[in-house]
Amino acid sequence: MENTDGTYLDDLAGYRIYSGASPDDLAPRVTLDNPSLSRYVVEPLAPDELYFAITALNSSGLESGLSEVVKLSS
Repeated sequence: MENTDGTYLDDLAGYRIYSGASPDDLAPRVTLDNPSLSRYVVEPLAPDELYFAITALNSSGLESGLSEVVKLSS
């Protein structure tokens, strides 16, 4: 995993979850300051909030690129 500046992410500090109505229009939804989390429930969801991605944050605040965007299934 690497930061957006291309450096190796070696001091993971948390995650940021992005969501939106389309894969090309994601906005930050929540920042999680616990790098040990392996699951998080995003609630409440808006009716058109179907797409999600996540980034990793290091202790300096540098953020990785977005993960693959996923769509909620019905």
